[in-house]
Amino acid sequence: MINKELVEKIADLAKLEITDDEKKRYTKQLSDIFRYFDEVKSLDLEQVEETSHITGLENVLRDDEVHLIYSTEKLLKEAPEMEGEQIKVPGVMKGKK
Repeated sequence: MINKELVEKIADLAKLEITDDEKKRYTKQLSDIFRYFDEVKSLDLEQVEETSHITGLENVLRDDEVHLIYSTEKLLKEAPEMEGEQIKVPGVMKGKK
């Protein structure tokens, strides 16, 4: 199923450099994983109800509440450089100002 050549191809696609020992180890690990998938696929799960998790916990959501921590004026005073009512930052494009 999983062989050294497939592991090399996956590593190449992922732009990973792996040693021969890693290739051997990953070949065994991936083979074990896929063998386990085959075991799970062979189970009769027709009578098993689908679940997304087994704990029964649910997310508790709350509305976002806006709290003003600092005034806009105070925050703008902390800016290193202003241009009009805007914060001036260094350019990120070469040749542009």
